[in-house]
Amino acid sequence: MKNVYLIDEGILLEKDNPEFPDYSAYDNKYGYYDENQFYISKKSKANRLAKKYVENGVEKTYAIVSKTSIDDTADINDCPVEGESYLLEDVVYSVAKINGVIVENFLNK
Repeated sequence: MKNVYLIDEGILLEKDNPEFPDYSAYDNKYGYYDENQFYISKKSKANRLAKKYVENGVEKTYAIVSKTSIDDTADINDCPVEGESYLLEDVVYSVAKINGVIVENFLNK
């Protein structure tokens, strides 16, 4: 198995959002409505892309980078990603736009 990084991008949902219960997997503060997921082979590039996504996003945009692995023979560009889940302890970087401010590592382990 080779190590890769999963980027999960989306919008944070507040508790008053009717979909909050379906997306509150990591804490009771936000729901994590994911809009896109993809793999990157290098952590530094994954972190950079995550931050850029949030900087260019609307209020409550988030990105979470987690360490995972894929089969040694798999091509990172051909691996299905949609719906992949990750554990909180595998998160290596998180970033969100909260009250207009970029907040790095907002997701506590």
